[in-house]
Amino acid sequence: NAIENYYPGDAYVDYVGLDGFNFGNPWLSYSQIFANALTKLYGYNKPVYIFSMGSADGTKKAAWITDALSQIYSNPRIKGFVWFNENKEENWLIWSNPDALKAFQSSLR
Repeated sequence: NAIENYYPGDAYVDYVGLDGFNFGNPWLSYSQIFANALTKLYGYNKPVYIFSMGSADGTKKAAWITDALSQIYSNPRIKGFVWFNENKEENWLIWSNPDALKAFQSSLR
C-alpha cells in the first residue's frame, strides 16, 4: 500500500494528500502518524493537504490537537487540513470533551 504505487505522474496531479487517525490504542502522536508519509509526499513537489484527520477521545486529546495543529501551521508545505468530525469508530468530534474543544479553538489561525 505504498504511496508511490498510486501516483499517476505530475501531468495528472495538482496536489497530494493523506488521511491519518490516532485511534488511541496505542496512543500515537501526530508525528508518529504523519511524518513518514508526509516526507514521501514532499518529494512530489506539489501542495500537500491532510484530507482527513482526528484523534480518539481521552485525557490526552487536547494535547494531541495542540501538537498537531502547531505542526501543521508551522509547516508551510501543508496547505490545509480537514478534521474528521464524527462520532463513528471513535469519538473524533472536536467537542468530545471541553478541553479538546478549547485546544482546537485556541490553536486555529
